[in-house]
Amino acid sequence: TLTTTGTFNGVPFINLRDASCGHANGVDDYWRFTAPTTATYTFAASGPGAPVVSVADACIGDELVCRAGSASLRIEAGVDVVVTVDTGSSTAPYTLTVSR
Repeated sequence: TLTTTGTFNGVPFINLRDASCGHANGVDDYWRFTAPTTATYTFAASGPGAPVVSVADACIGDELVCRAGSASLRIEAGVDVVVTVDTGSSTAPYTLTVSR
């Protein structure tokens, strides 16, 4: 299990892409994750502002899964994904946990 924390900085124009299940004008944070082994990974976000988690292909940007609170996806070893934590709050701390 890997856990990290972040704080949204209140700058909504930094949206690189909107999560399909997220907040249309919310603030996003992005994390790049490389799967160390082939497995099903769960990306869970918690904090104020009802965070949603979106996982996208790091090469072509296609969204692979989007869910409120947490999203799970089977990822092959060595594959990079971009994990988006999207919230309706402009400045709030959050926790992102990755587990398999």
